[in-house]
Amino acid sequence: MPPRASSSAWNSSASRSPPSRSQCAQAHLHHGQQNLHNLLMNRPVYYIDEKGERVYLDDAAHKAEIERQRQLIRENCNND
Repeated sequence: MPPRASSSAWNSSASRSPPSRSQCAQAHLHHGQQNLHNLLMNRPVYYIDEKGERVYLDDAAHKAEIERQRQLIRENCNND
């Protein structure tokens, strides 16, 4: 992934434009694939709650998150 341009660099370049819908969809697809890969590694999965504590997903929540990531990938897959 290329380094992020600062907002001033982004605004100062007339030749650059915001990412297209297709580029955004491809980014979502890539991130979804990475997330799915991590979920399928059979390691404990957790998130950090508002108290800063780890909350581990149980088996049902883990399976639901795998399916959610698969759905996101299907929705963002470009089948043109």
